[in-house]
Amino acid sequence: MSRLNVLDLSQYMANEELRLENQNFKNCKISEIKNKFLTIYRCRFNNVEFENSFHEVYASFKECEFEECVFRDTFQGEDLELVVQENICYRSFQVQSNIVNCKFINCNFTDIAIEGDLSFIGLELKSGTIENFSFHGNQVMQNSFSDLQISNMDLECAFIKNRLERIDLKGVKIKEYCKDNILIECEPNTIEMM
Repeated sequence: MSRLNVLDLSQYMANEELRLENQNFKNCKISEIKNKFLTIYRCRFNNVEFENSFHEVYASFKECEFEECVFRDTFQGEDLELVVQENICYRSFQVQSNIVNCKFINCNFTDIAIEGDLSFIGLELKSGTIENFSFHGNQVMQNSFSDLQISNMDLECAFIKNRLERIDLKGVKIKEYCKDNILIECEPNTIEMM
């Protein structure tokens, strides 16, 4: 991505909350968000670079689409919910969180560690890469993964009813319940069940 202009989000802020609903964002950078509460619903992001440092934040993404995006956000603290960013260490079992019905098209996720009461449900991930990803949480369920390169991924969760199609898998480990997944043009022996 080339140098992008920072998007002014002040019009979407009220008190400690940043609320984005039914918005389209393209060719920009979203950074320096200081809000404690983030609600992002039915938004589309194309060629957007995310670079924020959050501490003690409640974030909710639902029914969003991400295309050609780069994630460099970091989240820290004990009261954290919902994380889908790069270079993250997420730890919270205090509140159950979900990432539901979002699309990630040609996005790249690197060096992510997520630990908490979190579920990924009904997501579509198409093209791009997932590298050095660790998830110790609730479940990864009813998601569609296609045309991805996935390397060094450790899952300690229920992995149920997912569809994996044309995935280049290297170093993938699933340590909990794994059932009813569909693998198409994938090498099943590249997934280590523990």
